[in-house]
Amino acid sequence: MLNISTPNLSDFDIESVLNAIAAGEPTAETALVRQYSRGLLLMLTQRCGDVELASDIHQDTFMVVLTRLRKQPLDNPKQVKAFIHTTAINLFINHYRKEKRRNTWADGDAIDTAVDPAQDQVTRLEKKDTAAMVHAVINELPGERDREILWLYFIDELEKPGICACLDLSTEHFDRVLYRAKQRLRQKLEFQLRDFR
Repeated sequence: MLNISTPNLSDFDIESVLNAIAAGEPTAETALVRQYSRGLLLMLTQRCGDVELASDIHQDTFMVVLTRLRKQPLDNPKQVKAFIHTTAINLFINHYRKEKRRNTWADGDAIDTAVDPAQDQVTRLEKKDTAAMVHAVINELPGERDREILWLYFIDELEKPGICACLDLSTEHFDRVLYRAKQRLRQKLEFQLRDFR
């Protein structure tokens, strides 16, 4: 566990701290953690709604961030807070993705499809091609929030509460954001299909 009880540097200069981390100074690592720890833990607790999970992701975030900073400096030291928060959000989203994959209850439709003799090779290939095209179109959307919500909803198949937590959305705002993202996805898909024909 990271030690965050050491007193903070009296004058927090982020460039000096990052240089000291790259040079292997443990006190600089402690100073960085103390500087950003409280705000990060608060943000994660609000998003997770689970103090223990927030604490785990908080810990993992600083492990990842410090490992990276020891090996490679940031292009812009002033972006360290954004780097820490982005790392935390990515770890949070990955946690939900893993939880989704761990759910192993039987899917009746999938079982029916698997044993349905009408599901021939051509149909399966067509579905696979369609899925690949949808993935590609989602990744081409210009809005990051559109890409995130569509990926979490369609690809990762997260439930509404999980997506709201990942993207820091209220349930009412979720419906509006998803509706608009679906509209933009549909327009882009229609455009792609016109070109394909």
